[in-house]
This record gives sequence, C-alpha cells and structure tokens, in this order.
Amino acid sequence: MYDGNTNDARRRPLTRPIVDTIDDDDDDESQGKCFKCKNASQKSFMCLLIAILLCTSVTFAALWRLEVGKVAQTMDNRDEVPDVRRALIDLYFSTNSNRTWSGCGETACNEARCEGKVRWVSQEHYCTWKCVSCDANQVVTGLFLAHNRMSGTIPASLTWISTLRQLDVSENAHLAGTLPASLGGNAALQALAFNNTQISGTLPAALSRAENLRSVAAVGARLSGFIPPMASLHSLMLQGQRGPRLSGTLPATNWPLEAFYLGHNRLSGTLPSSISTPIVDLDANAFTGGLPSTYTDAVRVLKISCGSPPSATGGQVSGGGGCLSGTLPTGLGTASNLEWLELENNRLSGSLPAAVFSGLRSLTTLYLRGNDLSGAVPDGLPTCAAPSCACDLSGNCFDSDKVPAACEGSTPGQQPSCEGPTPAPTPAPTPPVDPVTPTPTPTHPDGPSKPTPMPTPHPSKPTPNPSKPTPTPNSIPADDY
Repeated sequence: MYDGNTNDARRRPLTRPIVDTIDDDDDDESQGKCFKCKNASQKSFMCLLIAILLCTSVTFAALWRLEVGKVAQTMDNRDEVPDVRRALIDLYFSTNSNRTWSGCGETACNEARCEGKVRWVSQEHYCTWKCVSCDANQVVTGLFLAHNRMSGTIPASLTWISTLRQLDVSENAHLAGTLPASLGGNAALQALAFNNTQISGTLPAALSRAENLRSVAAVGARLSGFIPPMASLHSLMLQGQRGPRLSGTLPATNWPLEAFYLGHNRLSGTLPSSISTPIVDLDANAFTGGLPSTYTDAVRVLKISCGSPPSATGGQVSGGGGCLSGTLPTGLGTASNLEWLELENNRLSGSLPAAVFSGLRSLTTLYLRGNDLSGAVPDGLPTCAAPSCACDLSGNCFDSDKVPAACEGSTPGQQPSCEGPTPAPTPAPTPPVDPVTPTPTPTHPDGPSKPTPMPTPHPSKPTPNPSKPTPTPNSIPADDY
C-alpha cells in the first residue's frame, strides 16, 4: 500500500541530487561559455586596439616620412643647418644697421639670383633667400650682395659657412671694418670681391692658406700694409686703394696667372726678371731699377708708368721716391701678343730698338711720354691708324722731325733737358779810362744809350696728358671677379 509520506521522504533525497547535479552542470557549462565569451571579447578588443595602434603608427610614420622628405629637400645637413642659418642671420643684422638692405641689387640679379626668391631671415630655407646661391644638393656656395646698400661690418661667423665659394659685397659704400682673419681658413673659398667699399686694414695672412682661392678684387677699398703670398691666384685686383694704400715689395715668383692690377698704391722695390702674366698694371707706384728682361707671348697689357710727370729739369719725381730707369730690353720683342705698352714718366733712356718693335705685331697702344728716350723712331710706328691705335712719344729727346704725327701727343716737342743749357751772353769789353783826362760820356744821336737785351732761356713746355682709353681685357670671366 502506498504511503505518500514515505514515498515523499524517500523520493526527496532521490530527486535532490538529480536537480543539484543538473544545476551544477548548467553552472559549469554557463561559466565555461561566459569565460569563452569573455576571452573572445578580450581578444576582439585587443585586436581592435592593436589595429588602431598599427593604423596610427603607420599614419604617423607616413606623415613623419613626408615631413622629413620635405625637410631633406631643403636642408644641407642636419648638423650644419643651424650654423649656416645662424651665420646668414648674423650677416644680415651686422650689415643692415641702417635698415637699408635692398635684398638684391640690379647687378646681383642679372643671373636670376633674385627671381622667385624670398626675403632674408624668413621661415623658408635659406637657399630660397635672395642673392643666396646653392648647388643641386642645397648647399650654400655663393653670396652675391653687390649694390645692396649694406652698412656695418662683416661678422666672423660668416666663416661658419664652410661650403662658401664666392662672396661679393662690392659697391656697398658704407660697408666698413676689416675682413675676418678666419676667412682664409675656408678651404672652399674661390672668389672674394669687395670693390668700392670702406673695408680697411690688411689682407688676412690666412688667405695664403686658401688653396682654392682664384680671385681677389678690392678696387677702390681702403686696404693697407703688405700683400700676403697667394700662389693659387688667377686674378688680383687691388688698384686705386684709398687712404694709406698698399706698400711693400712684389713677390719674385707666383704672380697671378691671368691679371695683376696693383696700380696707384705705394709699392716699391725692383721688378722680377721675368713676366708671363697676361695683364700687368703697376701704374703710379715707386718701383726702381730696370724693366724685366724676359717676357712670354702670353703678355697682353704692360702698364708701369711712374707716379708723377717729369720735373722742370727733365728728371722724374715720384710720390713714392723712385721710377724705372735703363733702356728698353730686347726681350720685350718676344711678347708678340702685347697690345698695350705704357711706360710713361720714368727715367728710361736710349733708343727704341727696331728689333723690339718689329716683334710687337699686335701693339695698338703705345705710351712712352715723359722719358729720356732719343734716337730715331722705328719705321712702322704706330702699327695701325687712328682711332684704332693710340700713341704718345712726346716729352722725350727724339728728333722732332722724326716723330710720326700720330705719336706727337697733344703738345709736340722735346723735353727741356734735351736742348742743353742756354749759354750765358759774353759781356762787351770795357774801354780803358785815362786817370788824368776825363772821358766824355758818349751819347746816342737819337737819345740816351739803351742796354743790350739779355736772351731769355727756352721756356719749358707743359707735358701733355692725352686722354687714353682704359684697357678692357677679356681674360677674367665675370663669375671669377
């Protein structure tokens, strides 16, 4: 017989484990599923985070690479950029004290050095600044600042631009001071020009160490002192210094290869025995001794006039204390390409050797005014007709009827010294006087006696100074200064 209580009691422990077992299994299963779900969510989150980081990194790297690429196109070298920029900014503020910089003069812009360029001290790379030249690698190679209304002084920091090859600050009338001594330490420097400025002092001795220096031009500056040896030069243009001017002697060797302009200074001493430089302009100095004895056919222009015209007695007076003397060397005839010969106001004597001038087949300009030359003038002078030729042989001792009309100058004639001194007149003898009988004073039928006029010496003639064209040799390229 069924007992409900017993059965319930008996059934209860039987069903409880089953339920508990089912619950435990369900819990375990759900916990496992939740763990798997959590793992999946975490993995998805991590994957998303990694993807975001990767995308950000790629984007940042791309932007960085793009920016670095832009900078790399406008930079020389990351280590040099600060020094180069700092040196250029320093140059700007050191030479723009009156705030008059024009950025680029008309002359400096002839080769598109300003077209499309920006002003100095701008945010753009300095290779885009006006008058700054860079090579294909964006390395600064030249500063062309002529006619730029600069004032002040050139800073020593300019030597930080170790790649600078050409520096031109000419025609800046208010640019003063001295050249930085360290400028000669720039091994890349090839051309240096500061014509018609107020730059003074001496040329830095360190320029002798600039092995690649080819041209130095300082016409009309205020340099003084000695010229340092610069063996690698092609052109040296230092004529017309204002103020104390250059002094000392010329080097015996290692003259510039193309042009040597040192006129109107205070150089002295003797000339070397040989000349092979195409253009030699040593006018208005104080050289003594004779002319060089040896020349090559490379010589085209030779100008060594003394610093002053002859004195009233026929001698020469130089502001520096000396002039050339002696005769014209026969070796001068080997300069077959000589076009311009100017030896005025020296103490040259002797004749004009026909053998010399027969070899000067290219001669178009001959100025020998104010010497003591004599004898016959060789046939064929001048070698061409005016106005292609210019010739002046006046103020010498040539026979006046032997000098070609084209070479007489503006005042034909000889030097006063060529005629010799005028003899003094011989006085008339005095008749004896009788001590007892007085001698009556003779009277002239027309009135009292008149004194005999004394002869006057030959007046000295002014020395002509004909206007002469300035030689414009084409031996110096414009870019070499």
